[in-house]
Amino acid sequence: MHQPQQFHFQSMTEMVEVRAKETPDKEIVSVPDKQFKFTSYTYKDINEGADRLAHYYHDQEGLKVRNVGDVDTRLNTTIIAPSAIDYAIHELAFAKMGHTLLFCSVNNSVAAIAHLLKATTALYMVVHPNYLSNAEEAVQQITSEGGKPPRIVAQAQRQVWRSDEAVEPFPRALTPEQEAPLPVFIVHSSGSTGFPKPIVLSHRASAFNVAGTGFGLEAMTTLPLFHNHGHACFYRAIHSGKKLSLFPTEIPLTTNNIIAAIENARGVKGFYVVPYVLKLLAESPAGIELLKGFDLVTYGGAACPDELGDRLVKENGVKLVEHYGLTEVGQLGTSYRDFENDKDWNYIRFSGPQVKSGVADYLKFIPQSDGGSFEVVVTDGWKGKVRSNTDDGSYATSDLLVAHPTIEGAYKFVGRLDDTLVMVSGEKTNPVPIELTLKGGSPYIAEAIVFGAGKSHIGALILPTELGADLHHRELYAKIAPVIDSANAEAPTHSQLMPEMLIFIPAGTTIPRADKASIIRPKVYKMFEDLIEEKYEKYERGEAALPGEEINRRRLTGEELERYVSGLIQEVAGSTGDLGLEDDLFDYGLNSLQAARIRTTLQRELELNRTILPGNVVFENPSVKLLSGYLEAVATGQSNALRETLDADQMKAMQTLVEKYSHFAEVTSIEKKAPEKLTVVLTGATGSLGAHLLDQLLTLGLVAKVFCLVRAASEKEALQRVDDSLAQRRLAGLRERGHGKVEAYPADLSLPDFGLPSDVLTKIQESVTTVIANAWSVNFTLNVESFEKGNIRAAYNLLNLAITSRCGRPADFFFSSSVSAVAAHAGAINAEVVSVNPADAQGMGYARSKWVTENLVAIAASTRKIRAETFRIGQMVGDTVHGVWNETEAIPLQIKSAQSVGAMPELSESLSWLPVDLAAKSMVEIIIGEQRRPLWHVLNGSKQTTWPTVHKALREAGIDFKVVPPREWMQELRNSSSDLQANPTYKLVDFFGAKYDSEVVTKRAGYSIEETSRASPTIAGMPYVDEAIVGKFISAWKTTGFLQ
Repeated sequence: MHQPQQFHFQSMTEMVEVRAKETPDKEIVSVPDKQFKFTSYTYKDINEGADRLAHYYHDQEGLKVRNVGDVDTRLNTTIIAPSAIDYAIHELAFAKMGHTLLFCSVNNSVAAIAHLLKATTALYMVVHPNYLSNAEEAVQQITSEGGKPPRIVAQAQRQVWRSDEAVEPFPRALTPEQEAPLPVFIVHSSGSTGFPKPIVLSHRASAFNVAGTGFGLEAMTTLPLFHNHGHACFYRAIHSGKKLSLFPTEIPLTTNNIIAAIENARGVKGFYVVPYVLKLLAESPAGIELLKGFDLVTYGGAACPDELGDRLVKENGVKLVEHYGLTEVGQLGTSYRDFENDKDWNYIRFSGPQVKSGVADYLKFIPQSDGGSFEVVVTDGWKGKVRSNTDDGSYATSDLLVAHPTIEGAYKFVGRLDDTLVMVSGEKTNPVPIELTLKGGSPYIAEAIVFGAGKSHIGALILPTELGADLHHRELYAKIAPVIDSANAEAPTHSQLMPEMLIFIPAGTTIPRADKASIIRPKVYKMFEDLIEEKYEKYERGEAALPGEEINRRRLTGEELERYVSGLIQEVAGSTGDLGLEDDLFDYGLNSLQAARIRTTLQRELELNRTILPGNVVFENPSVKLLSGYLEAVATGQSNALRETLDADQMKAMQTLVEKYSHFAEVTSIEKKAPEKLTVVLTGATGSLGAHLLDQLLTLGLVAKVFCLVRAASEKEALQRVDDSLAQRRLAGLRERGHGKVEAYPADLSLPDFGLPSDVLTKIQESVTTVIANAWSVNFTLNVESFEKGNIRAAYNLLNLAITSRCGRPADFFFSSSVSAVAAHAGAINAEVVSVNPADAQGMGYARSKWVTENLVAIAASTRKIRAETFRIGQMVGDTVHGVWNETEAIPLQIKSAQSVGAMPELSESLSWLPVDLAAKSMVEIIIGEQRRPLWHVLNGSKQTTWPTVHKALREAGIDFKVVPPREWMQELRNSSSDLQANPTYKLVDFFGAKYDSEVVTKRAGYSIEETSRASPTIAGMPYVDEAIVGKFISAWKTTGFLQ
C-alpha cells in the first residue's frame, strides 16, 4: 500500500502549480455526464483552467485582486454552486487572485446565507443560476438591516475555463512563503443551528492536511465539493497524483447508478463515501458485491452503524476504513489495519500506516465522568489545527471515544459531548434550537427531545403540559402543528420534523435531568429506545400514522392517482412550479430526504397489495407518470400489465421523438463546384467500429480529410484519444501514417454547434462532404427518453450539419444503427427497409433510440432530398487480423467462464458473428459506391458460427472446461468466485440469468442481405468465423491477460 508523502508545500496554489509543472499531462480528476461518460482532466487542464477563470473574473467582471507583496488585505468571496469540476476550478482561480473563498452549502436557508455573508464580510458572491433567487433575497436582507451586501457575480460557464488556447499564468502577488499563513478557504459548520459558523482554513494548514492522507489509490467519491470531506478528497488527489472520479451530482444516488458510474470510470480501486451510501449499497447483493471489489472503502462525516459495518466487514470481507478528523484540526486517524486478521473496522488508530506521523504526540484523551469514555483534545502546535477553544491554545473536539479492550491505541467513536446529532448521511442536526422553538412556541409542550443520530431523518419525543394532557393525540397535534411548521421553516431540509415521526409520551412522565435542570440526553434516548426504534420500523413500513390517526389506505388509479402523486411531490418539495407528468423529478429539485418522505407517504396512504416499496422507488421511477404506473401495477399485482404499459408509453415516446426531431434545416444553396475528394466528419472514432472506419478511410486516396469529433477536454486530448484507440486495435497510429489527414476536436454533439470554436465549425461547414454518425451510448437499462439529448439530438444535429454543408452540395449522411432496432419484428425475415412500427424494436431504450434515428434519417432523405442512409449492423466481434475484441462485452465474458468457472453452457443457437474490420470495410464500400438506398444490412447473413466451433478453439488453446446445460452453467456461475478481477463473468450473473434460467427459446427473425450484397463485395463474400479466427480472439485475450 502506498505510503503517505511528506508535507512540503506551503500553499495550495503552489501545490497545484508545481504538480502541473512536474507532470502536466497526468490525468488527476475524472467527471461523468448523465450517461456516465467520463471526461478526465490533467494537472495542466486544472491549473490553466484556474488561470483562465482568474483572468476572466478580473478582466471581464472587474473583481479586485491582491496586489504584489500585500499580505494584509482580506478579499473574501462566497460561492453558491452545485458540486462539480467547475467548483474545484473556481476554488483555485480565487486562490490565485488572492481571495479567500467561502463554500456556502446549497442547502442553506436565506437567513443562513445572509449570516455567513455578514460574518465573513464578503465582497462578492459567485452564484450559479439555480441559486440566484436565494442569493438575491440574502442581499436584500442585509441591505434592509443597514449592512453592506456583496456584489452578486454570475458563475462563469464551463467554456470560459475549458479552452485549447494558450493562457498566460495569472500573475503571482505573493510567494508561497508569504501565502502560507493567509486564509484560502472558509467552510462552515452545519446549518442546523440556524446560524452556521464559518471556519477559516489557511494555505499552510490546508496543504498540510491533504499531504500524506490519501491511500495511494485511484478512487471515486460521492461527496460534494462544498463539504470539507469532499473538498479534502479532491486535494488529496492533487497532492498524491492518484486520479479521483466524481459521482455526478445531477444523477440520483441509487445503487444502479453508483454501479454504472464505477464501471464506466474504470480503474477505480478506492471509494470515499458517507455511511448513507454504505447503507444504500448494503441493501442489495449487487451493492455489496461492488463494495467487496474495492481495495479500500473509506467513510467519514458520520459514524457508521455497528450492525451495518459488521455485516460488510465480518460477513462480506469489505475493506472498510473510518476516516476520522474535524474541519478545525484536519485528519487525525483512520481505522486502517491488517484487513485479513483485524476486523475491528470501527476502531480508530492514531499511529501506524495511513496516519500522519507524530499526530499522537499532539492528542490528549480526557476521561469523562461515565468512567469509560474520553474526549479528544488536540494540543497547540499541530500544523493542521486552525482553531483553538481552550486557554492553552488546544482544541477540545467534544468527540467521545472509548478504548479498545485489547488493542493499545485504538479507539471507537461513540458520540459527542455537545448535542449534535450526526445523521447517517453525514449531515448534522443540532436539536437544541428545534427543541427551544417547540417548547417556547407552544403552551401545550412541556418538553421536546429530538432524536435521530445515525438515522436518515429526525423525530421528536413530545411531553405535553397539563393543558394538553387530556387531549386526543389528533387534537394535540392540531394545537402544536403551527410551532412544528415554525421550527421546520428555520431548519435545513435534513433537520426538519415530519408529523409521523412525533412520539407523544404521557404527561407527567419523569425525564432524566442534570442538576442544572437540563435533560441528560443519552439517558433519555436509552429510556425511550424501544419506542424510538419501533417508530422508525413503522415509518419504513409505511405504518407510522399521523398523530392520532389510523392508517386508512386508499386505492387510486389512472388520472386520480397521477394527480395525487403530483400533488404529493409538489407538497413535499415545497414547490409551486409546474410539474409535468413526464418531468424528471431529480431535475425538478427533489432531494433524497424528500424522496424518502414521498415513499413513506405512499406506503402509508395507498393500498399497495401488501407490498413494501423499495427505498429508492421514487428515483427508480423518476416522473409522475412512471411512479404512478409503478404504484398502480403494484396495487393490482399486475407486473405484466406494468410491463405492457411501460412498453406502450415507450412506443408513444418513440413516435413523439420522431415528430420532435423531424423538422430539419433547409439545404444551403451555394454555387460552388463540389470537391472531388471526400472530407469526412466521423463520430465514435474512439470505439472499436469507429477506429476501423477511420483506418479504412485513411487508406483511400479519395479521402482528403477526416474530422473526428470526440469527448475530450482539449484538442490535444481529442487527438490523443483517437490515436490511442487505433493503437488499442493494433492499427497504424496517426504519426505512422504521416499524412496529417486527421483533425480531432472536443465536441458536445448535443449542441447545434457541437461546442466547437466558430472558426473550426466554419472550416467543417465549408468542406464537409460526408458525415458518419457512429457514436452512441451503450446502456441497456435506460429508457428511450434518456437517449434523447446525447444521442438522438446528436444525430439530428449531425443531419443538419450534412444538410447545410457549404461544400457545393449537401453532405452525404450515414448512421450506424443496430439490428436491435427491429429485433422484435414478428415476421420471419427483416427486409432491408426502415421500420415504421415502433413495436419492431427490442424492448430497451438503446434499441428504441436506434429505431427513432433510423426514421429521422429516412425523413431527412425524403424531405431534404439528400443522401441519408442507415447501416443496420449485426453482432460484431474481434477483427480478422489481430483478433482484438472488447473484453467487457457479454460474449467475451461468457467465453471467459470456460476458465474462471471451468464450464460453458451448451447452446444450440447459431452465431451470426461479424468481424469488426469487415463491418467497417463493407460500410466504406457503400459510402464511396454508386448505389443508393435508405437502409443497408451490415451483417453476416448466412455463414454462421456455432458454439462447438468456439469450444474446439478454446480446447486447442489449452483451456480445459466442461460443457453443461445452460441452467446448470448458471448455477455454477452463481456458486463461483465473486472476485471480479479473477472472475469478471460474475458481474453479469443477473444478465445471463435472465437469458438462461428459463428454458423458453425466443426465435428471432432473420435479416435479408440481398441488396447490401450487391453494393458490398465484403458482405457478399463474408467469411465463416472459423476456428482460425476464433483462435485469433483467444490469442489476443491471452496477450492482455484476459485469458491465461
